[in-house]
Amino acid sequence: PVVLEKVFQGGKKPRVGIFVDPDFGTPPLAKAKNLIASRRSTQLHRLPEARGESLAVSAAFVATSAEIDLYTGREATESRLRNSAPYWILHLGTHGFFNKYAYQNPMKGSGLALAGAYPNLKSGLNAEYDDDPNDGILTAEEISKMDLKSCWLVSVSACQSGTGKSLDGEGILEILS
Repeated sequence: PVVLEKVFQGGKKPRVGIFVDPDFGTPPLAKAKNLIASRRSTQLHRLPEARGESLAVSAAFVATSAEIDLYTGREATESRLRNSAPYWILHLGTHGFFNKYAYQNPMKGSGLALAGAYPNLKSGLNAEYDDDPNDGILTAEEISKMDLKSCWLVSVSACQSGTGKSLDGEGILEILS
């Protein structure tokens, strides 16, 4: 906390955004069968351990003057994350995915699942997602378009969040691509 106090001294009140353990919703039975047949993971289990992470992250900022926004369950939505005020620190605890078969645009085939994602999951090896801001699927491409200039630190606690091929010039996009 002492180090964080020094980082946050002066200027505007720092904001911390925490999005963990989203409520993914329930997929229609037919869609679940198609996803299983495509051999892609269909299990978007709730993440109660991520709530524990959120308490630890929040506790790290108690001694600072930071405003903490904590969103879980149905509140941990894609649109809330994309439209929230600038955060200095952003922590995401959810399921991530990487589809190496998304040939047209791998940035639309990888990303994070947020509240309401289950009914919008696509089947098939070439599955890619559009830029729908309310489908619960935050793609790597959508993340690359977010204004994260004010973020000092982004922490992603998600499966497959470091998967992908590192290419020259992509830098931070490798986190989710």
